Amino acid sequence: MKKTKNRDKNRIIISSSSSAISVMGKTYRGEIDKKKNIMYLRNQNGKLYTSFPLDAAFISQGKNDQGVREQSYSLEENHLEITFKGEKNLWDEKKAIIKFHPQSIEVSFGCLAPVDKDLSLERVTYFVNNKIGLDDTDWGARFTPEPKNSRYGPDQHYMKYPFIEARMDDDSWIFTPPPLNLSFQTPAGWFSIGCCRLPNSNSFKFSSCKGILVEEPENHIKVRRGEYYWSIPVVFTFNASEWDGMRDYYNYLVNYGYVIDTPITKKSIPQWWMRPTVCTYGEEILTFGGRVDEQGFNTNWVKNYVLKLEKRLGYSDFTVIIDDKWQKYYGDPTPSERFNDLRDLIEWCHDRGHKVILWWMMWKAEENSLAEKMGIVDRGFIDAT
Repeated sequence: MKKTKNRDKNRIIISSSSSAISVMGKTYRGEIDKKKNIMYLRNQNGKLYTSFPLDAAFISQGKNDQGVREQSYSLEENHLEITFKGEKNLWDEKKAIIKFHPQSIEVSFGCLAPVDKDLSLERVTYFVNNKIGLDDTDWGARFTPEPKNSRYGPDQHYMKYPFIEARMDDDSWIFTPPPLNLSFQTPAGWFSIGCCRLPNSNSFKFSSCKGILVEEPENHIKVRRGEYYWSIPVVFTFNASEWDGMRDYYNYLVNYGYVIDTPITKKSIPQWWMRPTVCTYGEEILTFGGRVDEQGFNTNWVKNYVLKLEKRLGYSDFTVIIDDKWQKYYGDPTPSERFNDLRDLIEWCHDRGHKVILWWMMWKAEENSLAEKMGIVDRGFIDAT
C-alpha cells in the first residue's frame, strides 16, 4: 500500500507516493512521474496542456550534461526540491526547485561545478533531457508579445518557435521593455512560461529542441569549482487568452515580489512631467536627413529650435529632449565637440523655464566609449546588469 501525504494550503492539494507526486491548484492539475521525471500539466477538467522533463541542459563550451542520473525528491509544504546525482558527469550535481501556487508554478534549476575545476556557462535550456522537451502535440498558436517584425501586422505575433530578443534595428517595438513571457494554445487552453528575473542572454525563446532557452551567456559566466550556479526562475501561468497571459504574468511578478510597482493613481508625478514635451529628432530628420553626426546639429541649432517652438506653441515651460547625437560616443556621457558647452545650454533652457532630457541609446556602445572601457560591452551591446 502506498504511503501518501496530503497537504491542503491556499487551495493547493499535494499528494506524494513512492512513484508520483500529484498537485491540484486553482487553475491546473499537475502530476510528476518519479521514475521518468516527467511532469504532466492539465486543466481542471483533466485535459492536457503539455508534459516535459523536469530537467535542464547546462551547456559548457559545447559540452552537454544530460547523462544517466539518480534523482531524489524532497517535498515541504508547496515546495519540491529534486536533486540529480551521477558519476562521470560534467556537473557534479543539479537541482530543481518547484514552487506550487494556486494559479501558477515557479521552476528554477541550478548546477554544481566539480571540486577540481571551474566551468564556463555557454547556454541554459529548461525542460529538456536529451531529445525530449515540451510535448507540443496538438498545440495551436504559439505567441510572442514582441515579434521581430511588428510593423507587418498582428500575425507576426504567432510563429512555430516564439521568441523575444534584444535587437538594434529600425523596426518598432510594441513594449519597452518587452514582457519576457511566451504563450501556447493547447486543447486544454492557453498557458504561458515567463522569466521572473532578467536573464544573462540576448534572447528568451521556445527553441527547436522543444525546450525554453533562458540564458545564453556564451561562456562569459564562470562557475567556480565547488560552487552552485542558479539560473533564473520561470513561471507557468494558465490563461484565458494569449493577451491575458501577460496580465497573469505581471500579476505573478508583483504578487511574489519580483517587481515592486505602484499603481499610477498612487504615484507622485511632478507637474513638469505633465507639460508638453518636444524632441529635436523630427526636426533633425527634416534638416539633416538623419545624419546623426552632422556638424550643424549643435548648441546654436538647439537654441534656435527652442526659440522657434516657443513662438509657434506659445509655451515657455515645455520639456526639451536633445536627441541623437549630442554625445561623442554611444555608451558615453561625454558631449561631442558640437556640444562642448552642454552644461551652459541646459542652464540656458532652465533660465527660459524649460526642463531638459538628454536622449540616451540604452543598450548600444561604440569603440572608445566609457562603457567599453568599463568592460561591460559584448558585441556592441551594454550589459546593464
